[in-house]
Amino acid sequence: MLPCDRTACTQTSRATIAVPKTEGHMGVSCSKHILVVDDAPPVLTTVVSILELEGYSVATAVNGRAALDEIAHRPPDLTFTDLRMPEMDGWAFVAASRALPGPHAPIICMTADEDPARCCRDINADGCLPKPFDLEDLLECAETPRHGHALDMA
Repeated sequence: MLPCDRTACTQTSRATIAVPKTEGHMGVSCSKHILVVDDAPPVLTTVVSILELEGYSVATAVNGRAALDEIAHRPPDLTFTDLRMPEMDGWAFVAASRALPGPHAPIICMTADEDPARCCRDINADGCLPKPFDLEDLLECAETPRHGHALDMA
């Protein structure tokens, strides 16, 4: 996936398609579809509200099983997932989503673990967003999921 930019089209794995753009964080234009997976209502509500205000299309799921249903309905361009959730946790969700036929969206692990980078490496996440996180780190991950200090898993 390409980071959001000001081009007239967005690159997807299937084709380059013309889509309407909205102005987001620091004037960045984006129409990326993001899936947010978390069982904590305050986290889910806050993340969704921020991303929608920035012009992203957002779907939600409260556990990994519901997230797989969302992926089947509309594959995301990026996924943020918690790890500790009921029914199907983040570890099982990431493994199951990566086992689906590709292409696969980058997955950003959101965790309050005392060693978040280790957790993210253990599940082979594309990035790590330690909880609690600030607005800038969340938006940086949404804009460039494979780059930026919030994703440093060294």
